[in-house]
Amino acid sequence: MYARVIAVLAVAALIGGCAMSYQQLGTYYVSPGKYEYYRCRDLGPEIATWSDREQELAGVMQKASQETSGTFVNAIVYSPELGIARENLRAAREEAQRKNCSPQSLAVKRSAGGKIYSVSDPIPAATTTSGETVPAAPGVQQLPAPTVR
Repeated sequence: MYARVIAVLAVAALIGGCAMSYQQLGTYYVSPGKYEYYRCRDLGPEIATWSDREQELAGVMQKASQETSGTFVNAIVYSPELGIARENLRAAREEAQRKNCSPQSLAVKRSAGGKIYSVSDPIPAATTTSGETVPAAPGVQQLPAPTVR
């Protein structure tokens, strides 16, 4: 009888040793050199995108925690996603710091559709479902129309 109790405790200790917090989970989903070959102007949109995602998930988690099953949903669904977003944000910021990127090179702008671009990139004009071109936001240069060969 004591042997079974000891065996169960040993298995529980081994399984418990494999557990990790959701904050650590993101490190397994982000490659160490993921942003190594990004230029400063490419890191700005990445930082902005992951920052937006982090804020979105934090808001959803706060809202979900007000529900009865919110703690469970947060732990299973949103916490791992939040960990991944934070790890990507951390990695992109560290790479920008390592490359000594200036705030101007990391600056971003948004298109009318919400897509994030570097300030040095032109925002393409939007196209409606009927095929007509909608001009980009004022003060933003448009890309030339693609040529068909």
